[in-house]
Amino acid sequence: MKIRWLFLLALLTYILETSVFQMVRISGVMPNVSLVLVVTFCVVFGRREGMILGAFSGLLTDLFVTKVLGINFMLYLLIAWVIGSLEDSIFKDNFLTPIVLTAVSTIVYQAIYLGIFFLFRSPFDDTRLFMIVGIEIVLNAIVGVFLYGWLFKRQYGYGLR
Repeated sequence: MKIRWLFLLALLTYILETSVFQMVRISGVMPNVSLVLVVTFCVVFGRREGMILGAFSGLLTDLFVTKVLGINFMLYLLIAWVIGSLEDSIFKDNFLTPIVLTAVSTIVYQAIYLGIFFLFRSPFDDTRLFMIVGIEIVLNAIVGVFLYGWLFKRQYGYGLR
């Protein structure tokens, strides 16, 4: 896939996350569509495309949203690299693949993200932490199933089993 299309997809995802998806919050939590897209692209299109998309998505998020420059860039690249390494050993046409991969990726993302903010002594609400992460796992898994199923069918010509 061309790099310019990956950049445009990352830009479109960023615009949607900062505008439209702000209205789809459940208990103040919204799905991390950039993370789901990186995971999906790693499985469907390969490590290279997933890492490029992760780099663009992380850079856009870091530049315009977060306080710490490079944290999303690093996390998206790390997750894309790990999932890309597992690409040959996972069942791509299984219905549970996007659910498991997005759930595990969300847990890893949130654990490292909150760990870094804890090291910087940035305040966060630890009483609602597990509820917030749990809701985000569910939302990411739902978005992941639909996005993965659509991209998989488009790439391979048949649906999930």
